[in-house]
Amino acid sequence: MTNKQAGGVLAQQQQRRFDEIANLFDKSKPNDTLDIGGKKIQATPPGYPGGSNSSGTTRVLKSQNLTDQQIRDYAQQLAGNVPSKQVAPDVFNAKLSDRVIINLRSISGSQQQTGARWTIDFIGNPRVRSVTNGKSLEMKFK
Repeated sequence: MTNKQAGGVLAQQQQRRFDEIANLFDKSKPNDTLDIGGKKIQATPPGYPGGSNSSGTTRVLKSQNLTDQQIRDYAQQLAGNVPSKQVAPDVFNAKLSDRVIINLRSISGSQQQTGARWTIDFIGNPRVRSVTNGKSLEMKFK
């Protein structure tokens, strides 16, 4: 496979992941599951203790059967061919060419409530933000 083909495959995978995430946050679609590493990961419902928020900007995923490496790999799929860089202790980000930022962090102000070990923030992705009226979104992995 040439570098151009590999780049195309990464871009397709990245777009597919963003579409899946947009569907997860889209209140008009009943999807509450992501497939990560061949495993079905379900979001906790809003109002559930330690669950997703009712405003629709945070999804807490029951990801206990995922390894930390699988979650890091998932974040890298979202970043495509842009490597994530450590910007602070326990915080990594990738700044994409279209001003989209993907943050992966193992710290969170709501860690006690949600039990999350990892959080992925999406800043500026138009596909993901289109389903929440421009609000930034985050996914938390228990």
